[in-house]
Amino acid sequence: FENMKSKPEQFIPGANRDAWHEPSRFLHKGTSGQWKDVISPEALDAFDKKLAELLPPDRALWLKQGSG
Repeated sequence: FENMKSKPEQFIPGANRDAWHEPSRFLHKGTSGQWKDVISPEALDAFDKKLAELLPPDRALWLKQGSG
């Protein structure tokens, strides 16, 4: 994990295009669910609606939950 944080241009999407203020912060702790205190319910609802427009349900589920 620390290796990935130390090489943001290799592991973080958009790091070499200045997509993030601090690319190394993209990888915070490596635990799941940290976003829940950052993203508002309204933003999450908008995300879910857009995801449903772009992907079939099985692909959207995989994107949100992974293969596990």
